[in-house]
Amino acid sequence: EGDSVFALDNTLTRGGSASRVATQLHEAGLQVVRFGILVDREEGGREALEAAGYSVSAAIGIEAVLRILIDNNRLTEEQQRWAESVIARRTSI
Repeated sequence: EGDSVFALDNTLTRGGSASRVATQLHEAGLQVVRFGILVDREEGGREALEAAGYSVSAAIGIEAVLRILIDNNRLTEEQQRWAESVIARRTSI
């Protein structure tokens, strides 16, 4: 009780799961000082957690992952069209 923790997860989407984890850890007497995320899906999760007072670090964002896959020809033509449409939607917002 009273210890600070660094919460780690593989992906972050809207922040709901991370918020539930933070609540459970708080109820157990622990304080989440930061969230570490492998891939931020860039769908508002970071902003939601930061608005709730948490620091967030992500290794990479989904747009960067898609660009790396496209640039290195790691996708089928269909997957590449989909990835490019996702990137286009994000940049038009």
